[in-house]
Amino acid sequence: MSYLTTPNLPEFSKCVISFWVRVPQAAMDAAQQEQDDFDNQDDPGDPPPLLGLVPFLVFGQEGTGPSSSEPQNSFTSHTESTTFHTCGMHVTYGGSFPTATVNWYPECFSGGYTEEWFSTTVSYSTTPGKPTNPSYIAVDGGGNLQCNFESTQLGDFSGNCGLLSAEGAHITGGHLEECCTYEFLSGCDAGGDSYTAPGTDFCSIMLYVFWVLTYRLLTAVAANCIFDGSSGHEHVDGKLTSGPIPGDMGTGALNFGPQGAPLSGDTWHHVMVSVDMSSGCASSGSGGISQSCTAYVAIDDVDYKTGIYPLEDTNQVVTAGCSVAAATEGGGDCPPGSYSIGSMTVPSAPVGIPCVEKYVGHIRKIEMAELLFFTDVVLDTSQEENRRLFITAPGKDGKQIPTNPSPVYVPTTKTAVGDPPIWDWSTGPDTPAFVPPLSSLDPTHKESGNKQLGTPEIGFAASSIPWQSPMNLGKLKGDVVKTGRIKAYFPDPSIGGDAPAGG
Repeated sequence: MSYLTTPNLPEFSKCVISFWVRVPQAAMDAAQQEQDDFDNQDDPGDPPPLLGLVPFLVFGQEGTGPSSSEPQNSFTSHTESTTFHTCGMHVTYGGSFPTATVNWYPECFSGGYTEEWFSTTVSYSTTPGKPTNPSYIAVDGGGNLQCNFESTQLGDFSGNCGLLSAEGAHITGGHLEECCTYEFLSGCDAGGDSYTAPGTDFCSIMLYVFWVLTYRLLTAVAANCIFDGSSGHEHVDGKLTSGPIPGDMGTGALNFGPQGAPLSGDTWHHVMVSVDMSSGCASSGSGGISQSCTAYVAIDDVDYKTGIYPLEDTNQVVTAGCSVAAATEGGGDCPPGSYSIGSMTVPSAPVGIPCVEKYVGHIRKIEMAELLFFTDVVLDTSQEENRRLFITAPGKDGKQIPTNPSPVYVPTTKTAVGDPPIWDWSTGPDTPAFVPPLSSLDPTHKESGNKQLGTPEIGFAASSIPWQSPMNLGKLKGDVVKTGRIKAYFPDPSIGGDAPAGG
């Protein structure tokens, strides 16, 4: 695949990026198929970088995903010892006519026993997150513009909550003084009783004694157990204790895109992206989002909001960790989540157009023109005058073109430098024919930009020659490396008008 690699772009927290792009529908279909194939796997695992995307620009460095916390359980055995002295009521009866006597007296015995129960203490070790996407601007298989600005900086996060300890239900050890007696007796000390027969005949006496023995003694249940002089031996319910556990939400990245603005395939589009990451992000589960960054996007001279819940209908964006903390209200032993990260910057690294070597397998065929990459500035794309820096107002025919259009190409036979002789223009030699002015081809020339933005770090504009040389017309120092073959297109990019965009 063909691509350009610039020297290291300095780290930045603010930028303005403008370019024209035309993506073959076949390229977006291939990206969608790649995403579908991954999703349809039984156990796909973590997605690789740039999955399901057609990249336009790749820059910065890979980030790191959220860390994982692995629990380690420590079990402790506990033994509870209990001694007891237990008394129960013994019953006898006797007497002689005309009196029947029934006696109760305690029978006691002593002993002891032990019981075992367990408690658990949970500790946690953290494993760093896996690599995530670098910074990029791309389109997915559905034509949705996707922007990712990765800082590689770790925010201060709390909000993970887990089990810290567990304790089984148990009875504490102690000593029991137990007396089990009948409900019609006052205690274990009660004993002896006399009953006089209601009649004088022997049968009446025996019947009465039989009633006492059978009804009051033999069927009574010694369920009235009195613990007198006991100590300890208390029931303790089992319990679980939860609380904060270590972990982070990975490095801070702003991932955003316009809502409901798909890019159609095989058609030229103008894209403007501007971010300001200097304010950082902060939030809490008790107070919501308190600090956010700014991101602007305009496509084909139309401004789009970039914020998502709870910042929809705004241009405020936050990192994933900031969103998670804002939604973590806490409760019980777990406090509300919190997150903070200061001014974020995209680290210094080469810019790949449309990608860098590491992800060359994700490069798909695209056409790009008028690429300008400014740093340390930001533009509100909702302001028409800001969009006019890069795209003209609609002409009488409704067409809009780059504010700084490239020279007019002449479709004539031309042999490209370094190519074998090609006598047919339709085969696409690397170096096209063009007509004056040619000032942009002067290696000493630097794209002037404008008074508002100054000179871009990266500028591939005014003709196809800078792309093919390759030669950066911006102020970034160093050589641009070209890999593969880069062809010219015809005619210049445009949107609207009576003719199909791009000719």
